[in-house]
Amino acid sequence: MEEVKFFVKKELRYLLHRKEHLGFMVLFVLVFAVVSSLELKELGPLFLGPLVLFVTLWTFLILILKSEQANNTVSFLLASPFEFREVIIGKIAAAFLLAYSAELFSFGIGAGVFWFRTAQMLPLSASLQVLVVIPIWSWLIAGMLALSYVLFGSPLVAQVVGLGFMALFINLGSTGTVGFLNSHPVLFVLLGLTLIVLSYYLLGRFDREWVVKRWKHSAS
Repeated sequence: MEEVKFFVKKELRYLLHRKEHLGFMVLFVLVFAVVSSLELKELGPLFLGPLVLFVTLWTFLILILKSEQANNTVSFLLASPFEFREVIIGKIAAAFLLAYSAELFSFGIGAGVFWFRTAQMLPLSASLQVLVVIPIWSWLIAGMLALSYVLFGSPLVAQVVGLGFMALFINLGSTGTVGFLNSHPVLFVLLGLTLIVLSYYLLGRFDREWVVKRWKHSAS
């Protein structure tokens, strides 16, 4: 775990020094939070939170992965004693921490606007979906994004998979399956956590030298 913490701290320092990107993200969250909360009413915070999470997670993760190539530090990873899964999990965790903070911030703004307009709290079940279930599954999507970028030089593969998940979700919504998700969020939490643990062990099966070489040359 110390190795993962090392990469989390390293990438957080890098991201926090990207003031232009952070400023744009803060402005995006503020404007979109207010507008969506006013226009969509109850659905505003519930729609805004996941959107902010995915957009910021995507942006921060790609910045982190591209920085290794831009700074020519991929060779350092090849020569270091770190395992590939420690490297990739540390980078995902750093991006996730900032993205989840942005989601909490935007959700708080939206919930506050909704309460101010209606004097009502958001439904607890829907709030748990936004703040617990969706973030767990977004970690898995972040893992696919990271792997597709490292191995292929582009997150296109993850984009295709993500669009497939969105299409599946829309189809499930039309069949009423989403209602089952709302009624049994614990099942989806446990399933998501199980897949995260499984992916951790699968990442350990990758040959570090081969993966880092792919990462180094994927953008060329």
